[in-house]
Amino acid sequence: MEDLANHIKQIVDKILKAETDLYLVDLHTTNDGRVKLVLDSDGTLTLRDCERIHRRLVTELQRSQDIYSIEVTSAGLGSPLKLKRQYYKRIGSKLSVLTDEGKTFQGELTNANEENIELQWKTRERKDIGKGKHTVINRQSINYNQISKAKELI
Repeated sequence: MEDLANHIKQIVDKILKAETDLYLVDLHTTNDGRVKLVLDSDGTLTLRDCERIHRRLVTELQRSQDIYSIEVTSAGLGSPLKLKRQYYKRIGSKLSVLTDEGKTFQGELTNANEENIELQWKTRERKDIGKGKHTVINRQSINYNQISKAKELI
């Protein structure tokens, strides 16, 4: 099954090489011959994009007897973010990030670079002096290697 996944990944990489804004997020293969590709895009991933990639993949794999079903889908709203490239597209969106330490941060993604992301959110906190509360802007920088799970909030 590992050989099949590697073979399909090589074909998908070749197909996506011409598609500068499309990229592979995940690839699943099963013992019963099913293949599922999860794609994303720097812009907008359309149903036509998925159909086009599906047709090209089917054409490339016609010689293989081991595949019975091929599904090409988008990462979708609310799907976990797996690649750095997905964070760049979502700057300005609200994310929920669970770190390896078990801490959860929810806020607007304000920055993403090669090393980390930065989230920002507002809280109402008591004033140090006097009565009432004031708004505090919180920021948290999180390295990619510390992220256990991240997803866009709807």
